[in-house]
Amino acid sequence: MASHQSYFTYRLGQSIYVPLTCRCNSRTLPQLRGDSFTLPVSVVAALCRVRDVEILGNNSQQEQQQAAWWWDDDNDDFLNKRQVHDLYQEIQQQLLQEQQQQQSRDEDKNDTTIIEKRIDSIVLSGEGEPTLRFDDMLELVQRITSFTTNTLPLSSLQQQQQQQQQQQQPVAIRLTTNGLVTATTTTTNSNNSNISIPQRLKDCGISQVSVGLMTWDAKQYNDLVRPVLPRTIKNNNNPNNNDDPKNNDNDGTTTVDAFDVMCKFIEDAVQVHGLDVETTAVDRPDVDKVKTEMFASKTLGVTNPVRWRPYFP
Repeated sequence: MASHQSYFTYRLGQSIYVPLTCRCNSRTLPQLRGDSFTLPVSVVAALCRVRDVEILGNNSQQEQQQAAWWWDDDNDDFLNKRQVHDLYQEIQQQLLQEQQQQQSRDEDKNDTTIIEKRIDSIVLSGEGEPTLRFDDMLELVQRITSFTTNTLPLSSLQQQQQQQQQQQQPVAIRLTTNGLVTATTTTTNSNNSNISIPQRLKDCGISQVSVGLMTWDAKQYNDLVRPVLPRTIKNNNNPNNNDDPKNNDNDGTTTVDAFDVMCKFIEDAVQVHGLDVETTAVDRPDVDKVKTEMFASKTLGVTNPVRWRPYFP
C-alpha cells in the first residue's frame, strides 16, 4: 500500500506512478481506452490534485478543462508546474518506507511475500504527456537514479541476493508516452542536436519506454489519437530535411505529421542500446491487430510484441 502521505504519486502493484502533468498533445490514454473505462478512486484523486496545482489563472470551467486536456504553448502563462523537488521527496519517502517494511519482514523466514511486495519500478505516466515537461522529467529521473543506486539501503535478504547476482539491480524507471516528442516539446535541445531524444532518456536513467502506437494506419491514427502538434518545426538543426522538398515550406520549416513523429521516436528508441522499447495499442474492433503487430516488428523494428490494452466502449 502507498504511504498515507502520498499526494501526487500513486501505487499500482509493484510500481510507483508519477503523473508529471495533466496536459497532453493528443487524446489521453484514459480517453483512448473507451467511454466506459474507469480508474481507481485513489488514482483519480492523485490526477485531480495534479490538475489543481498545475492550472492557475483560469476562471471558467471551460478554460480549465481545455488547459487540462490539451497542450498549447500559450498555456504556459497560467500553468503552475509542480516542483521537481517535492515530487522527488514524495518518491524518496515511499521507497524508504518500503525498504523499512521489507527489513522488518526479513527476520520472518516463512514470509514469502517479500519479493512480491517490493517496489520494482517507477513509472512516469498519468493523465497528461510526461515529455511536455521534458527538462523537469530529466531532472527528476537523474535524482531518482542517483538515490536508488547510491543511497537506498539493502535489507539482509537483498544483500544475500546481491551477492548471488554479483550486482545490485536498481529500481527501474519507465516512461509511458505517446511518442509525439519533437524539438518543439523540449527546451534543452540546442546543445544536444546530434543526440536523439530516446538516447537522452536512456542517458538520464530511463530503462524502458512504452509508446502508444495504436494502429498501423496513419489516417486511423489521427482519427483515434487526435494529435495536437505545432504545424511546422524549424530545420536549422537538421539540414538534411531540406533534401525532401515535398515536406518543406519556403520559410525553412518542415510540416509535421504526427504519425511520422511517433514512428520516428520508436525507430530512434530501438537504436538505443540497453533501452527496452514497448509499443501499445487499444484492442478496438476497428483496429487491425495483425497489421499493427507486423508494422511494429517489421517496419519499426520493435522486438517486443505489441501490448494490447482492453477496450471499454
